[in-house]
Amino acid sequence: EPEIPVIHVTSISLNKSSLRLQAGANATLVASISPVNADNKQVIWSSSDTGIATVENGVVTGVKPGVVKITAQSVDGGYTAVCEVTITEVVIPEIDFNGLDAVLTFPKVEEATSYEVRVYRNEDSGHKRIATYVIDAEGNIITELRAVSLQGSSGTILVPLKNLDIDGVYTIEIQVLNGLDIIDTYTVEKISNPVSNEYLSASGSRVIYQNGTLSLEHLDGYHFYLMTMEGKILRTFIARVPHELYPISLPPGNYLLTGEKDGGRKVFKFRIN
Repeated sequence: EPEIPVIHVTSISLNKSSLRLQAGANATLVASISPVNADNKQVIWSSSDTGIATVENGVVTGVKPGVVKITAQSVDGGYTAVCEVTITEVVIPEIDFNGLDAVLTFPKVEEATSYEVRVYRNEDSGHKRIATYVIDAEGNIITELRAVSLQGSSGTILVPLKNLDIDGVYTIEIQVLNGLDIIDTYTVEKISNPVSNEYLSASGSRVIYQNGTLSLEHLDGYHFYLMTMEGKILRTFIARVPHELYPISLPPGNYLLTGEKDGGRKVFKFRIN
């Protein structure tokens, strides 16, 4: 009986050669083996610095700001493909309210050629888009709905938001673009009259820090990363019940709490006095 020849791997490639992630966020790299009918398609993943980013089965998770190389290597033949991953600090856009108006502030991104800001009002039936702003790399508003020009500092962009409801709840999504490619996305959800150290959303979810305990309401199923303002991950946990109480013991200062679920992401900031 003739021996069946082994079909060996001849090359490997990744769906991305570069990737940008915030600390605490994750993204999936996909490795493609050639030929497609190779007998052994196993791939070994590795990170050049697990202190900056880790990888497991192609899922890259940012740990702290820096640049790292993620390598996919075929078990058969040892062929490799590399993606350069840049991990950035967690960005929380700031919103300052003044009556029915507000100013949105967020940092410029060096690689960005433009930004698109979408403002949604959260209603019982869902999110209703009420404004869209397209902004160039220098922070100039190119197209707008109910917007006026504002000058930001050299490292930030300011976008004025007009005619907001005083008791409204809003979601603002900022897409960072390089050409037509989205290289980063920031999202912030705010009420017009926010409470210190408390986050509220239209769905009734909220995060409160008080007396050494984080209270997370209606955030069950979210995978949380507790981080310093510089993006260093201090601990991770999953909220498993609708009213989760999570004790923490940390020195005074500002901290970030990033939650991920089903591709969605929420970022909260709180202070320990």
